[in-house]
Amino acid sequence: MAYTLLTLVLVGAAIYGLIQWLRVQDEALAGTRYPDMGRGHVPQCVPQYNSTPPTSGCHQPTWAPWEVSDAPIPDGLQVHNLEHGGVMIQYRPDPIPGLPGAHVEDLQAFVQDLRQQRKYCKVILAPYPGLQDPIALTAWGWLQTLDEFDETAVKRFIDDHIEKGPELNTPCP
Repeated sequence: MAYTLLTLVLVGAAIYGLIQWLRVQDEALAGTRYPDMGRGHVPQCVPQYNSTPPTSGCHQPTWAPWEVSDAPIPDGLQVHNLEHGGVMIQYRPDPIPGLPGAHVEDLQAFVQDLRQQRKYCKVILAPYPGLQDPIALTAWGWLQTLDEFDETAVKRFIDDHIEKGPELNTPCP
């Protein structure tokens, strides 16, 4: 009986320690964690998201190309990219107040340069009309917004979250 009680106490302490360690790990990562909204495919589920842009949830069975895009990417496609370990960098397009053209060009050059390294092939850049903040960074379950292009902050978010989606069996082209 004493061994059973001791075992329960030790297991409980180990579980508590693991939970605390995971909490500290989350706090060290860039961005804000959002609850997982699932990963079902349309039409079996109806897309509902708890963040804008979305960080998880119901999505299309296909994904957007891994690239720098001049066109917005539908939520249902980008969520599928996030599920496969991608990171989205999205910006509020002109003429809607957001980023001046020069900053968009800086973002494009930064992402194109970064994508030359194989480990960053799952970074996508695209405009996102209606975005409240000038820049939003998303990964599976994570969102960070920026008031301006900050190369260090963007790179840190990418490094913290790339290839951390629930499905990682998707190679880049």
